[in-house]
Amino acid sequence: MKKEIEIVLITFLVFVLVFIFSVYYVFEENKEAISESAVKYETYIHSKDVWEPAENTHKITRTKKYLEQGVSYVPILMFHNVSPVPQNASELTKSLTIDPKLFESMMDYLHKNGFTPITLKELNEIWKGNLPYPKKPIVLTFDDGDKGVYKYAYPILKKYNFHFVIFLITKYTGMHTNSYMSKDEVKEMLNSGLCEVGTHTRDHVNLKRSPILTKIYEIKACTNDVKRLLNYTPTSFCYPFGGFDRDSKEILKAYGYTMAATEIPGLANLKDDPLLLPRIRIDGRENLQAFINKVNLKP
Repeated sequence: MKKEIEIVLITFLVFVLVFIFSVYYVFEENKEAISESAVKYETYIHSKDVWEPAENTHKITRTKKYLEQGVSYVPILMFHNVSPVPQNASELTKSLTIDPKLFESMMDYLHKNGFTPITLKELNEIWKGNLPYPKKPIVLTFDDGDKGVYKYAYPILKKYNFHFVIFLITKYTGMHTNSYMSKDEVKEMLNSGLCEVGTHTRDHVNLKRSPILTKIYEIKACTNDVKRLLNYTPTSFCYPFGGFDRDSKEILKAYGYTMAATEIPGLANLKDDPLLLPRIRIDGRENLQAFINKVNLKP
């Protein structure tokens, strides 16, 4: 009888241990999936900009007002270099380079016609309802980090007190070349309060055509470069060659980016994906009237 009781107890203990182990095994096997689901849920919540009504009703009301008034559209201009252009320059160089005199006349037009140049960081805050909507907002962006932006464009932008965005190819920033800005030049513009510094990958690669590990490396590296060089955390990005895909967007989100510019032509809209913003290309071969037509583009 005693032996039978021992057998029953041992059997019961074995059963309990097997049950506990099974529960633990199932949890461990599914822990990653559970964690992934939680991350997806958090991403979904943030992507929808869900606000607590009691605290943020004014933001929702303001956003609705912008839509009703038709002022949610903003031109984001895409510049590259600003510099005198040699007559024998290639067509590509001519298209990407604005003569300083023409650039001055462009900025003078914006000033005289009541445009308010803002940064992408400011645009994000405006669209979220954290800043008031300025009169005729416009965003001036400069891709690559060319030296001419500091030498020729910056004095003009400073003259008009215009805010602007530069997108750095960080591999070339601070290399003390005649082609790209130095670290001190970028710092000077950043410290002026007029300039937002964004990134353009480290090596100017087409992310759409790159393997996933290259995408991660390029975005992580350029982000860390800016943090190290400038003690500044970038939140705006520009896709080299306009190449993007879903993975690129998700990696940008993971590294804290809130706005990203493409080469899709058109006006940026409050309803757009903020990581897929369209822009208006400014071509150095065109005249002032072409520029005027572009900045007054209607939806």
